[in-house]
Amino acid sequence: MRIRILLLTVCLLFSLSSDASGTFSNAKNPLSIEDQSISTIRLVGTSVIADFQYDDTCQNSPTQFTLIFSGPDSVFWNFGDLPSGALNNSTVLNPQHIYTTSGNKTVQCIVYAGGFPDTAIKTINIISEPLIFPTTDSTICSGNTVFLDVTNIVPGFSFQWNDGYPDPYRFIDTDGTYIATVSIGSCTKTSAFTLHTLDEPNVYLGEDTVLCSGGSWLLNASFPSSNYLWQDGSTAPTYTAYSTRTYGVQVSNQCGIAADSIYLEFDECSCNVYFPSAFTPNSDNHNEQFNFNYDCLDFQSNIKIFSRWGNLVFESDDAAVGWDGTYKGKDAIEDIYIYILKYSGVIDGTSQEIVKRGTFLLMR
Repeated sequence: MRIRILLLTVCLLFSLSSDASGTFSNAKNPLSIEDQSISTIRLVGTSVIADFQYDDTCQNSPTQFTLIFSGPDSVFWNFGDLPSGALNNSTVLNPQHIYTTSGNKTVQCIVYAGGFPDTAIKTINIISEPLIFPTTDSTICSGNTVFLDVTNIVPGFSFQWNDGYPDPYRFIDTDGTYIATVSIGSCTKTSAFTLHTLDEPNVYLGEDTVLCSGGSWLLNASFPSSNYLWQDGSTAPTYTAYSTRTYGVQVSNQCGIAADSIYLEFDECSCNVYFPSAFTPNSDNHNEQFNFNYDCLDFQSNIKIFSRWGNLVFESDDAAVGWDGTYKGKDAIEDIYIYILKYSGVIDGTSQEIVKRGTFLLMR
């Protein structure tokens, strides 16, 4: 009885070790990828046959794996990407995996169904990602250049610039967005690079100026992409002045520094206008024109001169031009004449309009 049991055990072990499929005797750790010649591992007598397909084998892009099997109990993936750590494995039916390195990767998919496992193994080639340099926008000083290069060390790469430039490398010095598309096999990468050029700053606050007390003066030092420092530590691009003093600013950016100053004096303003009581246009080069003087800011005027009979003999919008004592090309008679002056100017810090009337004597 013991002899029969022993023989039966030996026969059973021999039968399992010499199965025609060779599957059981060759079975190793189902996660091992040392023997890439084994495409599937399954138990005799089962109908579990695992397979999978994949799409997109570009470095740094999601590779999609799709299981070719109906109704598995569970699935376990090994993507052959040890540097990815815990992400190297997945139990998702149709997972994605991003390979950060290129080259051949051996992928295992173990399918469990009805209590039986089956393993499919495939080697996939991850294509190197096309490189584009630089990848970040840049600001440079006017007169300088930036070097762009989409040359790849992988043979057979192709490229295209959005402006049709013919070479993979170029020097640029003009504002704009430069877009490059580079392909290696089926893998394509597009990158946009924006260049902004910047001038060395300059600033001009204006000539020294006399202003009316109670008013203000806006100083503007604005310059693109610059920093500002005023005499009191203010850092805005503009400064509002209210009092008599020297105002100064320093303007700086990555391309240089500029500075300027201005003296502003604030005085009392009454916008007075002064007329003579007579004039003598007799060609002796003294008192030849009738005109007025003024001490007023932002002055604008219109003067009309009439005869005592109401005839308009002179009119001017230019305060620098006076009446020379003629009318229709002839000397006007000695008489009393009437003026009406309409003018505007800054009075006590605000612009006002005034009308002034009076008489004067023309003498020869």
